Amino acid sequence: LGYIFEQYINDRAQMGAYYTKEDITEYIGKNCILPFLMDRVAETSPKAFTAEGYVWSWLKQRGDRYIYDAVKKGYCPDWQQQIPKTIAIGINTTQPNLLERRAQWNTKTPERFALPTEIWRETIDRLQRCESLLHKIKQGEITHINDFITYNLDIRSFVYDLLHNTEDHLFILHFYKALQQVTILDPTCGSGAFLFAAMNILEPLYEVCIERMQEFHAQNPLLFKPELEEISHKYRSNIQYFIFKSIILRNLYGVDIMVEATEIAKLRLFLKMVAVVEVDKRAENLGLDPLPDIDFNIRCGNTLVGYATAKELERDLIEGDMFANQEFKEKVESEMQKVATAYELFKMVQMQQSENMVAFKQAKQQLKERLASLNHSLNQRLWKATADIPFEQWLASHQPFHWLAEFYQIIHDNGGFDVIIGNPPYVEYNKKDRTTGQSVSDIYKLSNYQTISCGNLYAYIMERTTNIVNGASKFSMIIPMSGITAERRLPLRTLLFKLYADIYLY
Repeated sequence: LGYIFEQYINDRAQMGAYYTKEDITEYIGKNCILPFLMDRVAETSPKAFTAEGYVWSWLKQRGDRYIYDAVKKGYCPDWQQQIPKTIAIGINTTQPNLLERRAQWNTKTPERFALPTEIWRETIDRLQRCESLLHKIKQGEITHINDFITYNLDIRSFVYDLLHNTEDHLFILHFYKALQQVTILDPTCGSGAFLFAAMNILEPLYEVCIERMQEFHAQNPLLFKPELEEISHKYRSNIQYFIFKSIILRNLYGVDIMVEATEIAKLRLFLKMVAVVEVDKRAENLGLDPLPDIDFNIRCGNTLVGYATAKELERDLIEGDMFANQEFKEKVESEMQKVATAYELFKMVQMQQSENMVAFKQAKQQLKERLASLNHSLNQRLWKATADIPFEQWLASHQPFHWLAEFYQIIHDNGGFDVIIGNPPYVEYNKKDRTTGQSVSDIYKLSNYQTISCGNLYAYIMERTTNIVNGASKFSMIIPMSGITAERRLPLRTLLFKLYADIYLY
């Protein structure tokens, strides 16, 4: 569905809407989500993460289990004796006549040792890397979850195995709580490719945690009682359905400027849920539980226009009547807190699987009304501070999205989202479209961006991300090579390297 949608929207190139394949979304998703979760658990279970603790002892004892099969192809402890002598003779770089000794290294590697299309030069490099990784693992040199990214190890299997085999119920408890609380955002979600990948990464972790909680509870009925009560006697469908519902309501958030994209994203997530249910034709509603309402998780709006933080809102309150500004600020803050409370109530009603549809509808209506009123006040303030066109015209062209209001609890209370992943649009801000004769800057104006001279939307998206991400979070995006090499993109690089000490470039 996502692929079809993004292939056939009419202004695909102008909007920067491109389909991201599953291998890319999975790679980015797992290498952001899993390190964040492990870092969060390390805060509550520090002993497990010491050099001799459970986590790294487990890795040290498992040899090559977490080295991908593609890396291990053809490897054995005596691989240098197994390969042809005409190839092996070129391995030692300290001996003379290296070029002559490597005369055969550009020939195709036989299937026994090779990955597709490999030549011996590539095969030797890969086998040496595999040997080096094994040495680091056995010597206990890998003692941080980020090393799994650096060395490209199988982080998904590693985390799953830790949960599946631990005898420490607190490790499971802390990981499950981190799972339920992690907030994952794609700020330009399109039809939901990254959100879909995130769901697939989280699902087996929820499943193994629930299985282990049930095991511990069977041994000691006092353990995991509230966690398991949330599931029991509330879901006619299987636990798989509960897991997907919990992920959709608690963990996933997306914003996109195209309303069609957000509807497709929601539809894909719903179909994923329905697919795991065995339909009972004789049961009420075919045995299906009500689908969650995620209208407030997947939103339509302009990621780049609107108030992202309280600091941005205060910036527009500097000029004008001091008392009026203070009154406005207090009113808005009060309304944002009420919206956040209404949103939590709305989610709670759904997670409790209440049959009282009246309560559900009331909770949703109250949330919609409060949010609409708050957004109107913020839109008026932003329009007066930045625009010189009629309000309705500005509203239609800019499609403002106020992160601070829409996700107040996440932005204000949590300090931002925990994980932000995505593929932002690569669209020149001032370049005229051949068909419409308009540039993005003709449609909507941006202000107060440090990266505005970069001239491309992906730079602005990344800057916006730095404002809505939690200080202890992970974020990863696909950007063009020009983001790293072009002189014009220097403001973006300066911003990123100033804010983040650890940046991985692939």
